[in-house]
Amino acid sequence: MLSLRKGIEKGLALVVELVCRWPLTILLSSIVLAIASAYIAYKDFAVINNTAQLLEQNSAVSRNYMQLEKEFGTDELYLILIQSPDIQRNREVANKVGKYLETLKPFVERSYYKIDFSKLDNRFLFLLPMEDLQMMERELATQAQALTKAPPKLNFNAALEEANRSFDDKYLRKSENWKEFIPFIEQFKDILNRLADRLEGAKKPAPKPAAATGGKAFDQYQDVNAALQEHEYISFDQGRSVLVLGMRGQLETDSVSPFSKTVQSIRTYLAELGKEYPDVKLGLTGQPVLSDDELQTSTHDTEVASIITLVLIGGLFFFSYRNLERPLYALAALAIAIMWSLAFTMVVVGHFNIISFAVIPMVLGIGIDFGIQLLSRYEEELGREGIPRNALLHSLQNTGVAIITGGTTTAIAFYTLCFNQFVGLRELGAIAGSSILFCIVATLVVLPAIFYLRDRNRSREVLLTHGVNSNWGSFAGVDRVLTSRPRTVLWVSVLLTVLSVWGIFHVKFDYNLLNLQNPKLDSVRVLHEVFRVTDNSTLYASVVAKDLDEARELEKKLTALPSVSRVDSITALLPIDQEAKMPVIRKIAATMAAVQVAPVSQEKIDPARVKVSLEQLLESCREGVKQAKKFEKISKRARQASDVLGGLIPPLERASKAIAGLSPDQLNRRLNRAQEEVFGSMQRNLVWLKKQRVDRPIELADLPDTLLHQFVSPSGKVLLQVYAKKDIWERNANVEFVDELRTIDPNVTGTPVQNYEYIGLLRDSFLSAAVWAFVAISVIIFLHFQNVKYTALAILPLVLAVAWRTGIMGWWDIEFNPANIVTLPLIIGIDVAYGVYIVERFREDGRFQLFETSTGKAIIMTGLTAFFGFVSLLVSRYRGMHSIGLLMSMGIAIGMITTIIVLPQILRLLAQKRGKQHPVNGSASLEPAKD
Repeated sequence: MLSLRKGIEKGLALVVELVCRWPLTILLSSIVLAIASAYIAYKDFAVINNTAQLLEQNSAVSRNYMQLEKEFGTDELYLILIQSPDIQRNREVANKVGKYLETLKPFVERSYYKIDFSKLDNRFLFLLPMEDLQMMERELATQAQALTKAPPKLNFNAALEEANRSFDDKYLRKSENWKEFIPFIEQFKDILNRLADRLEGAKKPAPKPAAATGGKAFDQYQDVNAALQEHEYISFDQGRSVLVLGMRGQLETDSVSPFSKTVQSIRTYLAELGKEYPDVKLGLTGQPVLSDDELQTSTHDTEVASIITLVLIGGLFFFSYRNLERPLYALAALAIAIMWSLAFTMVVVGHFNIISFAVIPMVLGIGIDFGIQLLSRYEEELGREGIPRNALLHSLQNTGVAIITGGTTTAIAFYTLCFNQFVGLRELGAIAGSSILFCIVATLVVLPAIFYLRDRNRSREVLLTHGVNSNWGSFAGVDRVLTSRPRTVLWVSVLLTVLSVWGIFHVKFDYNLLNLQNPKLDSVRVLHEVFRVTDNSTLYASVVAKDLDEARELEKKLTALPSVSRVDSITALLPIDQEAKMPVIRKIAATMAAVQVAPVSQEKIDPARVKVSLEQLLESCREGVKQAKKFEKISKRARQASDVLGGLIPPLERASKAIAGLSPDQLNRRLNRAQEEVFGSMQRNLVWLKKQRVDRPIELADLPDTLLHQFVSPSGKVLLQVYAKKDIWERNANVEFVDELRTIDPNVTGTPVQNYEYIGLLRDSFLSAAVWAFVAISVIIFLHFQNVKYTALAILPLVLAVAWRTGIMGWWDIEFNPANIVTLPLIIGIDVAYGVYIVERFREDGRFQLFETSTGKAIIMTGLTAFFGFVSLLVSRYRGMHSIGLLMSMGIAIGMITTIIVLPQILRLLAQKRGKQHPVNGSASLEPAKD
């Protein structure tokens, strides 16, 4: 295996020979290739912004979801929340918003804002339970005689006078009249209560009066038109909150986000509409909006973080090199590598995706490390001899080999992402891994050519001064401090590692995607408000039935599941027992056919007559109760009369008292308003009952078009939307929900199922990638050193860094999530290089003193550049990106500590044990450790 390293060294020596012979040719060729690559990247540049294309299309979960989209459209919805105390204004705004969404086709497939039940209006009785229909039919039969009389005038004057006439003692002595009188009085009591409420000026509507026919069965279905209109809109909180839905249509292909223009259009429209309706609160949310806000926020935050990173790195370079000229050479080589990478991506992969698009900043952060390492070593070697050719040869055959090893391990860490079921991650792994290799080539070929072109004609004296001026010789004293107590440092390290073990076993994974969002975003706040007003999540699972019969059976089973809150479908509008209801409904229709319905009287109310009638009724009731109480002990009817008549006294007293306190104008306005409310609903109910049709049951064609589009596919399949009782954004609730649904339908699909499958798979994929990355880099490092001891020493800082970082996460309750789980393989690829550089230098000349050579400076420089790149992400408002910045910053910082502080202690003890000393530039003799 020694021949492997020798082979690499010979290859690098050949590179030096070529660079020194044709430096300008190599540089110009690289630039031309970079320009050609930039042209290819510009011409063919493409970003796949559809998250569905990031998944394995052949999986059962993906096939089920794609079939759902094909049959019914997507379950991704734009949600517009409309809120105000004024119900009518809410509906007016909903109409405008819904119509506007229809203008956004094809990016909004269809809108749901108003459901037209008019085709169901004359067959509504088929929707009532059989028990209610039978009760209604019995009540109509008992009042058939009264209903078929000449229609009464529907106003308060006539009703009160009719009530007074009904108190005739001779009339009520007859048993059949008394039976009719009782239900009349019950409904009349409701009328009086409504009248008293209005006269008292109550703002909140009282319970609606029973229908003109009276009876308990009618109490539930009074003023049916109003009831249907109430359900025309997706409203909550008694109409004070209304939702308008827009189904996501085609994706935008000319932007990184597939929803940006649509979201911006809707927001602009809502802002203008808000000026027209300043009293109405408008909010936009939904999965497309959340996705777009996530991308927009992360993009903006990345731009801010990039500026912060550039400022920090620029300051670091200027401090370290006392000018920016030399670091710019490394940046130039890196830029060339980036151009190559972009062209490779467009030619081989064909596109970026919304995950792999993050390769560019990652490669910038990692690729610059190679240039810094080579630059530092080159200037150290230049300061020794002042000969560029020799400096390049020594640098490439030592640090160059370490760069190949460190870079290869990083590339391998990325390539391990290729072995999972996510297309998006596979593409990320392929692009990132290849980009790292391009960076290695640019660092070892292009950068040396730049160095040689710069230095070949300079005098030896200038080069010697130049090289010495670049070293961190003044930091040599740091080595003595760092390695003065090696055993103490190692025991502390052991203690920290033991403590970390407890933390490792207490690290959690947060599956809730909402926790990645910026909680201050308007779309996130609106979504939580939707949760509040609907008392439910916006997520639902989709179950597809082949026909109505299967849909009814599935709905019955699904509703019985403990985790299911409700099931939405059209089955409730197509009752299975319609044929059984037909005879009962025909009897109701036959009775109503003989009923004449008078219009609500337009006569002006005579307040004086109303006052007199109320006083007469009150006196009659009081007298009736007084007389009934005399015979309560011996007569059942007397007890009944006492209760019935006594129930009328409170509303009559309230109404009389209210009238006494009102001016004539106030009394007139309130009486007319009450008359329209009470008798208007009576008249509408009677008319509605008369027009009920019984020629056939309700059919699919009778249902609202909006519901048909939503729940019935062109092929006749039926959709059931299943909602959970618990918050299924949370993992445990979602697992319980999906597991139970799969016992009924293994092919259940929708966002809950995708979250169930893919977030867990994402976590497992990155864990697996981290394991394979560690195995692969261990093999690579072993091939590099060809020595188990050196391999273990090189890997040790990485192992400690991962253990300590993960332990801290457990102790400080920092959770992994679907965004920051990517740091597992990434930190392995970054941290491992530091140990390789130090052990390589130790093997080369026996030095453990990092700052006597360029190694310490290079590691600090590379570590800080990477650290700055990720710590700048802490300014991000997007929690997912913030958490990536936090974990990567912790990992890099801890990796630098384990590399710069812990590893040299072991190397010192090894050097002390061997009794070897390698003084350079007058360094002091090796002193015994103080501990």
